Formats: sequence, C-alpha cells, structure tokens
Amino acid sequence: MKSRHQRSPGKLVEYIEPDRLRFEWSSEYVSIFRADQDTAYLLNPADRKFVRITPEKLKQMVALTASAMESLKSMSPEQRAQFAEYVKSLPAAQRAQVDRMIAGQAAKFEFRDASGPASSGKRTRERVDELEDGQPHASLCVVRASDLGLTEEDVGSLHRFDAFMRQGLPQALAAFPAIDPQAMEKVVGYAAFPVHVEIAAAKRQTTIETIEKRPLAPDLFEIPPGYQEDPKLAPP
Repeated sequence: MKSRHQRSPGKLVEYIEPDRLRFEWSSEYVSIFRADQDTAYLLNPADRKFVRITPEKLKQMVALTASAMESLKSMSPEQRAQFAEYVKSLPAAQRAQVDRMIAGQAAKFEFRDASGPASSGKRTRERVDELEDGQPHASLCVVRASDLGLTEEDVGSLHRFDAFMRQGLPQALAAFPAIDPQAMEKVVGYAAFPVHVEIAAAKRQTTIETIEKRPLAPDLFEIPPGYQEDPKLAPP
C-alpha cells in the first residue's frame, strides 16, 4: 500500500506492508522500519549513510535520559533555581514533558470526541481530540478504515512502529500523535483511521492526499547498495 501525506513545506510518502514501512520525506530523508527484524533505519540519501536503531539502542537513550536527570541532583541551589525558572518559561505542554522526565514517568494519552460525525461525500468524518496528560495535544479528523479500503493488517505495521519508537523516544515524538487504534475505536465506535492531523504546539499539519493499493518492490525496504552505517550513531 502506498499513501501520500501533504505537509508544509513538502510531502511525505509512506509505503506500507504488514511487517515493514518506508517513509520518504521529500528527497532529504528516508526511514525504514522492519518489524520482522525489530529494527528501524534512518537513511540520508545525500551522504549515502544510514543509522540503525535497535531496542538496545533505544534502551541506551533511556539510560542517557535517566543519567541527565540524575545530574540535576548534583546542581547547586543557584543552578537549580535557574533551571526552575527556565522550566517555568516553557509552554505548558513542554513544561509537563520536563516534569515527567524528572519524575521518570511516561505521558498518558487519551482520545475525546470533539464534534460528532460530519458527512463528506460518501465518507463520514469525525473530529477527535488527543489529550496528553489531560491537555490538548492533537486534533484528528478520522474516517472508517474500511471506507478507505484499509484492513487491520494494512495499518498494523504503523502501530508497531509507533510502539517501537516510543520505547526510548517519548519526548522526541511529541510532534506526532500516539495512535492507539483500540482507544480511538472506543471513542468513535468503529475502527478509525486519521486522514488529517493538526498539532498546534509543533506547528504541524498532515493530510492524507491519496491512498492506493498495489504490489511494492521488496528492495524499497532494504538499505540501498553503497550506503555506509554511521559509526558515531550505530549501536555497539
């Protein structure tokens, strides 16, 4: 399956298989997720290099975050006061993220019906708000997945990729909605798929432009010949 998203200032194209994904952000960056390998790859076509992300690498990122939080304890009273003032100056959403990091807690995401259904052609669209720790995080427009010709198998790899990355990068993924299909279905009453997402804090909008089903070449999900792994970011 190939889906095309429109975002400013460019386009994101997703290639989706039940156990693998490929994201192309214009011509600058490419990412590949192989659920069958439990590994993600970040490609830089300009330099012909790639970074490999494994569960072990994500654990290292978690450990580094924990180490940074521990360093706060050794700050002088003056340094702590300066840090506290800095945190107070942050927007509410970012301030909550810092507080969670210090406490070693994960964010809680939930969905809320925002407006009820509205017909658009042959599809019924519904507004859903995503809340992060009770505060608005994202606004989604969803439709029945079946109206798009999508099955649970079609989108399963998207949910697996989301869960994979959030093992170690919950704060870094704040610019993306946490898509929990079961939680969303409880709110709208059907298996839903977001066709438009707005995240005001990140100044980000994503709209699905087209979805088409066709056979995909297996090499779309492989590291191209001639690419070298970046040793600075590769896991040990």
